[in-house]
Amino acid sequence: YSFPAPRPTMLSLNIIYFSDDHNSGVIRFEVDKVSTLDFEGRFSPELEVGGVPWRATTCKSNDGLSVYLNSMVKQGTPWSIDVNAQFVLVNSDSCKNVTFTRIKTFDQSDYYWGGFLLNWEDVIDEEKGFVRDDKINIEIHFTIANMRGIRTASRIHFSDPNEPRHDITLVIDGEKIYVNKGILALHSPVFKAMLFGNFNEKDKKEIEVKDVDRKEFVELLQLIYPSCKKITDDSAEYLLKLGDRFQITVVITMLEEFLISSDKVSNIDKLRIADKYRLFGLK
Repeated sequence: YSFPAPRPTMLSLNIIYFSDDHNSGVIRFEVDKVSTLDFEGRFSPELEVGGVPWRATTCKSNDGLSVYLNSMVKQGTPWSIDVNAQFVLVNSDSCKNVTFTRIKTFDQSDYYWGGFLLNWEDVIDEEKGFVRDDKINIEIHFTIANMRGIRTASRIHFSDPNEPRHDITLVIDGEKIYVNKGILALHSPVFKAMLFGNFNEKDKKEIEVKDVDRKEFVELLQLIYPSCKKITDDSAEYLLKLGDRFQITVVITMLEEFLISSDKVSNIDKLRIADKYRLFGLK
């Protein structure tokens, strides 16, 4: 059963999201203070899949918990995308997860879709296993196909070993990322020394990078490669941390300019970040 999504309000959620495949992705998010959830709903930051931004919305409606997937295509001309999505309310016992799966065609007049997951009484009853400390966890697993009428920028896929521009493999969190040594060295003196200096890594075809989140590192790569990747309020600080670690000046400058212009990052956070990363223009 599905019904129109409500108009959500922007609230802070603890979000974990990633996209390993260009045409599939997973949005996982923890919704806190679930007892205060209402029809206005809450929505996640955007996740890009297939060159298109997506976000999830959750709300309380008709005495139940509902979840939606929203396409954030901003285009006046006709377009459509076929989507196969699975919506999941996570239980402490995975065998008791509540799920429903649907296939839907999104277009310019019908760009959000979802539905009812569970009665509200069961959602907030701790004995049922869905809520703990007034928090619930929701996942949306989805794959897109048959994009029509949508103009997207060309993307570099760091998971493709056959991409001819890749000549070195980085292993992060046990997974391989394929990159170009020249681009890394051009922007990062740390990688320049590692890949072309007198270090053991110089002659290796595969190098492990420790203490780095794979998704966050891919986002860093998208800033230094030719890309249309945008910095967001959610990604700014971890990208700045990576830019500082690998001494990528162009990324640090981009992030400083973003933070100066952002009205969603508090002045207290700006001062903290400025002191930590020596961003004098941010003070």
